[in-house]
Amino acid sequence: MDYIKNKINAIIFKKIKKQLLETETAIIIINNYINKYFKISNEYNENLKNLKKLSTFLQGYDYIPTPDVLIQIVEKNILFSKTIESIVKKNQKQIVSGNLEQIFDDSIIILIIETYCLLNNIEIKESKELKEDTNDIDSYKLINSVKMYFQEISKIPLLSLEEEKNSFGKYRKVILMQKKYLLKVI
Repeated sequence: MDYIKNKINAIIFKKIKKQLLETETAIIIINNYINKYFKISNEYNENLKNLKKLSTFLQGYDYIPTPDVLIQIVEKNILFSKTIESIVKKNQKQIVSGNLEQIFDDSIIILIIETYCLLNNIEIKESKELKEDTNDIDSYKLINSVKMYFQEISKIPLLSLEEEKNSFGKYRKVILMQKKYLLKVI
């Protein structure tokens, strides 16, 4: 019986891990997890516990959420946003001064906090440790590029489902027209 349970769990694990690689499915899975396991609370410790549970869940699948996934979840899941908001309010001075690593020892939580701050125009200064660790010019450029990406993408409104379908339909028509043209030329 244990053998069968382990096989079933392994199949489920592989399926979820694969689904997390698709942006839309990842958003659904993470939102479902938040809605099921997060407890609504005004207490800082309870909210931090919620984020740690989510991080543990995601790390169990070796999954680090992409900026697009985090942006959509922060913007659309009120429970998630409120949870992060309470954590940011409690630690705002340290967060703004760039001391995230001193407050949180979890890279996924730091990524979530940074995304929330970018979406809410809360500027995070670069920490002294980060400056010291980035003696390599290429590393420094990469970090700044990622920050710029987050800032720029947060300014662009997301498409609705209907707009995405319309855009895909137009894209598909253009591809079909190009194929027809290439077949005529060849």
